[in-house]
Amino acid sequence: MNSENNLDAASTSDSEEEYCKYWINWFLNAKGNEFFCDIDEEYILDRFNLTGLPAEVPHFQQAMELITDELGILLLI
Repeated sequence: MNSENNLDAASTSDSEEEYCKYWINWFLNAKGNEFFCDIDEEYILDRFNLTGLPAEVPHFQQAMELITDELGILLLI
């Protein structure tokens, strides 16, 4: 029974990931969104790439939470 639950969780995760990829591709290709692009999350979270941004970006931490989807998790707690 436990292995069945793991398979269900894995398939749900796979389908959510596929939907996310579909949605991102749809959004990026929609008219008016020519200046948006898909950026790998590892690049966004790399501290080297963030050098100097906290001093330049107002509300930097909230912006990072929004960009990395952590804001929604924090609001639910």
